[in-house]
This record gives sequence, structure tokens and C-alpha cells, in this order.
Amino acid sequence: MTVALKCYRCGKYTPDGAGSVIPCYAYNQTDLKECHKRDRYCLKYLNEGIVVRDCAYECKAGVHELSEFFCCQEDGCNTASIPLRQEWTVSIVAVFCLVLWMRYLT
Repeated sequence: MTVALKCYRCGKYTPDGAGSVIPCYAYNQTDLKECHKRDRYCLKYLNEGIVVRDCAYECKAGVHELSEFFCCQEDGCNTASIPLRQEWTVSIVAVFCLVLWMRYLT
């Protein structure tokens, strides 16, 4: 017997013509729900600070227009904070190195 995936389900994204979104302002343990047996992914959708967490049959992680999609396949895995994008990580490291170099010169 196959056990269904459990994901946090909070907020709602409707990919109709307008792409309407009901945001997830806060979530807790009661939002960890069993998905449909066909769903294979936990999804976290982010658009301009609005977050939606849900189950999905298909999920393509990455940036699509103004939206970011994060996909995972373990129970409750769509809860973590949003990872820093690569270009921000590089920028933060570069600024840190510049500050250290300037301190070295003085």
C-alpha cells in the first residue's frame, strides 16, 4: 500500500488567466495535510513576498517570470525559509571580502 505524501497546504494559487492567489500569511502543524495519492511533490510558490504552500503532481523548480517555485519530495519539506538566490549569495560574499580587505589596508 502506497502512503500519500504530506505537505503544508496553506494559501491557494489558481493558474487561470488572471493567476489569482490567496496568500499564506501563517501556517502551523495543522496545515500539514495528506496529498492526493497522485501528487508527488510538495510545492512552495513565492511571488513578490506572497507565499503559497501546496501539493503538486508536477513541479518545475526555478524562476518563471516574477514567480519562484520550490519543489521537494519529503513529508513536510515545503516549510523552510526561502533559500538565497545565487546572485545574492555571491554579492554578499563579495561585500564581505571587500570589507575585510579594507580593514586590512587600514
